[in-house]
Amino acid sequence: MTISWNKSLALARRQTGIGVIQEVVDWFSYTKDSYDANELKAHARKLIAKTLKDEYGDLEHWSGEWFYVPLPFLKYVNRGFPFIEFRVDLYIIASVCASFDYGYYTAEQHAEFTKPLKRELEKLRIPILFLYALAKGDLGRMSQCKVVERDNLYVTLDIPDFGEVRLRDSLIPCWRNFFRAKAVGEALCEAGLLPKDAASLIDACLEKPAEVLQLRSGAYEDLVTGLRNLGWNKTQAEERANYVMEKHPDVSLEEKIKYALSD
Repeated sequence: MTISWNKSLALARRQTGIGVIQEVVDWFSYTKDSYDANELKAHARKLIAKTLKDEYGDLEHWSGEWFYVPLPFLKYVNRGFPFIEFRVDLYIIASVCASFDYGYYTAEQHAEFTKPLKRELEKLRIPILFLYALAKGDLGRMSQCKVVERDNLYVTLDIPDFGEVRLRDSLIPCWRNFFRAKAVGEALCEAGLLPKDAASLIDACLEKPAEVLQLRSGAYEDLVTGLRNLGWNKTQAEERANYVMEKHPDVSLEEKIKYALSD
């Protein structure tokens, strides 16, 4: 018995009431990789057997397959420094055949279902103005989010007036492509992450965003920080910053970053 990925995702959406698009699910595909495959398999098999027994009665045996699907839940918090909260849960989508012993006869049952396997694989709080800067391609404001720590998978950013945010570094280019030239609230609603009435609330507050992420002078240190935020390592960022500071010393920080990317 087989169940396709598209069918399994449709089943997950239907049974959980989440209408997220495939692209959004892909954002968080990395979350399941942090768990041991054998541990997940054992946990999934135990959950499937329990689900079948609870639903149909005494279980003799079962066979089938399942997928692991990370599903994001989103909440918009409009207080202080407005932010989006992502919570990612790992679900299994199972398609199985099972035999049940009812004493005087044995019955077979085909079942397809979605169940949460692990809660809160990831929990992120992302300021709305950070997503707004990505959507507008505002390199100057992006550069103000200072890199505190970076490893081969995660980056920790210190966002002015908000605090530190630790996120998978692959999310930044994904979000940059997704939100580019879009209204943030509308894009989140179209992706199935927020109800439609929330879009107007978010986009209204961003029409005249508060100048929370103030642009700096374009100093060498700010230019290096901006380039590192865009994925350059320390040596590359410093070499490029030296070049731009020599060639274009008097332009704004945003223009310096543009020159660093294009010259």
